Amino acid sequence: MEPAQTDYEKRCLYGAYDVTSLVKKGENAIGVVLGDVFFNQNIIPANHDWLGKAGSYGRPCLHCSLKIEQKDNSELVVISDETWKCSEGPILSSNVYAGEFYNALLEIPNWNTTECNDENWIPARPILGPKGAMEEQIIPPIKIIDKITPINTTKYDEGSYVVDMGQNFAGWVQIAVKAPPGTRITMTFAETIFPNGRLNTASTGLFARLT
Repeated sequence: MEPAQTDYEKRCLYGAYDVTSLVKKGENAIGVVLGDVFFNQNIIPANHDWLGKAGSYGRPCLHCSLKIEQKDNSELVVISDETWKCSEGPILSSNVYAGEFYNALLEIPNWNTTECNDENWIPARPILGPKGAMEEQIIPPIKIIDKITPINTTKYDEGSYVVDMGQNFAGWVQIAVKAPPGTRITMTFAETIFPNGRLNTASTGLFARLT
């Protein structure tokens, strides 16, 4: 969900963060997870004009710079370029409305630290980014402000449950699972239910499912 949605051919917002407390003496690493966000909503039909270009402006891309103010008041700038490396991660696809496919078997140990083994990673490829003018995002940040626990859980079919969170909200679900490697777990979200207690996924949009 970061940064906020714009018409990327006119304006591109970027986030700025103070990472002073994270920088240490010696080696440091920068790790970034790229998602589709609103930039590449390519499964949304073209009649959603507010998304523009049938929802897709292209594949996700990154422009990153780290500015370091040194003790002598000089400035050192580290910029993302073809010397950076990239790799496929556990998030295989993502969509604002249709959710994401996540494969825990593809997790990369220490992927965002200096301990990462990037021997099989490939160099980043320079591309032409979106045409819009870059502008710092000044809206309130998207962050966790509360933790909500379910008020009721109903079991239906074997391995199928409907969990009532007690209120409508935007957030992330955290679950603990004990299952053999390769087990597929599906979480579907909705704002309302049918009279029989089943989820009404249309309540979050007609295209709220990848399948």
